[in-house]
Amino acid sequence: MERWRVIGPEGHDIYEALALEEVSMESVLAGGDPIIRFWYWKGDSASVGRFQCIGDEIDIGYASARGISLARRPSGGGAVYNGEGEEILYSVVARTDMGSPSIEASFRGVCSCIQHGLGMMGIEAEFEGPANIMVDGQKISGNSKWIRKRASLQHGTILYRPDRRAMNMVLKLNEASSCHGTPSKPREVTGIKEHSEVGFFEALRLLMDAFSAGKRHYPGTWTTDEANRAKELEDKKYRRMEWVFSR
Repeated sequence: MERWRVIGPEGHDIYEALALEEVSMESVLAGGDPIIRFWYWKGDSASVGRFQCIGDEIDIGYASARGISLARRPSGGGAVYNGEGEEILYSVVARTDMGSPSIEASFRGVCSCIQHGLGMMGIEAEFEGPANIMVDGQKISGNSKWIRKRASLQHGTILYRPDRRAMNMVLKLNEASSCHGTPSKPREVTGIKEHSEVGFFEALRLLMDAFSAGKRHYPGTWTTDEANRAKELEDKKYRRMEWVFSR
């Protein structure tokens, strides 16, 4: 049985977080242990999926005027607003030969860990294919994948206390886009705090426990080489406007 490296919880801005996502993928592709990682935001940001047109999905003027960082993820999916203290983030990186036989089955398997964690908080959640988790008909978690060679990364958000006004102001939530990426569809959202009295970091801990349950795992950290590589990717790729505005 594989041993999983469990990293976190850590606090990152959007660019640090995305760089570490790519480092996680590189580590697993190089033969490293599969990774489960949890983090929370430092600062507010808005991000788009790899193939989305950022101008179609985000009100760039509003975001810039309020110091909201703009970013592009290497994964697919729709545009999201990332508010500090408003959501919990995770990623799972594994070789594809460890995965489920289909993309939806893989989504369902990882999302079942989120459902289990929410259940420990007294929240009954349902999986809505291909990649959402719902509570009382409202979205509490959105997830996306990045598949590269022989490894797959799934990451997503679990909303804790969403700022609906900020979401509505930052995100355009178009039903159609001039690009070929996934259009961001408006959905009613909810958060853990609206259904449970569990505190932010306690919720984070319960979710980490749910993800590691039944797996051989150990607490992990980033190696010096990984940290240096993440800094390089952050500066040379994810913070660069050529990447952010590549579509």
